[in-house]
Amino acid sequence: MDRGAAQAAAEWWVDRVRSVQPETDGLHPGLSREQAFNATAQIALRGALIDAAPAIDEHTAQAFARELADAIAASEHETVRLAVDYSPDRILAQSAEAAGVHRARFPGKTTMRVRADHIIAKAGYKAPWRLVWAAPGWEHPPCGVQDWPEDSEGPVGPECGLLRWHDGDHDWA
Repeated sequence: MDRGAAQAAAEWWVDRVRSVQPETDGLHPGLSREQAFNATAQIALRGALIDAAPAIDEHTAQAFARELADAIAASEHETVRLAVDYSPDRILAQSAEAAGVHRARFPGKTTMRVRADHIIAKAGYKAPWRLVWAAPGWEHPPCGVQDWPEDSEGPVGPECGLLRWHDGDHDWA
């Protein structure tokens, strides 16, 4: 894997583990009282786990970025998938453990696909894929793929109308 893409992916994950918050997507107006109580309790528990995890100082952040970038760069696959469901996947978990980053610091339901020329990520099962990094000269595919809006939780622009574009179903040549 390209070292530039590996480093960009690692820096993105460092930003996420430094600023992780309890996920609140389980709360919505249509919940019954019992469902709202359960969702609120889960959010509170997740917050307590995050609060109890050791803070990430600059040394730890740099160590995590280095470990993760090395692991991604060592891959011989065309696409490296990094994901957190209820806990981080093997590459993220091993990099975090080597650097001293607690697993509670990873944002749940977050997935990234790293390719040599661009990186996409999504925060949630139904969230749109968003471009988080592109190599110089990489051209946006003509499908409406979105930039990751750092100042907004909502998508910007139209969602991609082509199924599984992120798995390489486009002819970008």
